[in-house]
Amino acid sequence: MPSEFKLSRNHYIVLLIIFTEVLGFTLAIPVIPFLALSLGLNPFEIGLIVSSFSLAQLISSPIIGKLSDQYGRKPLLIISQISNWITKKQ
Repeated sequence: MPSEFKLSRNHYIVLLIIFTEVLGFTLAIPVIPFLALSLGLNPFEIGLIVSSFSLAQLISSPIIGKLSDQYGRKPLLIISQISNWITKKQ
């Protein structure tokens, strides 16, 4: 690694936020099929649930990218974390 390459405090904050998002998703995905089966869903419905996340990400990623170009990444990441906190609290 070149000696000129240094991460600032802001980079660490962004990496921490991304890590928590990915960690939450990777912990939930293996459990979803078992939970859905216990609720009486069939495999097709389970596939729809899992694929809906990827479809939503495909649609929203360009929108979020444009907003981050316009307002900056940090405000959008903070809003994202606050909205996750509010929806999980309910």
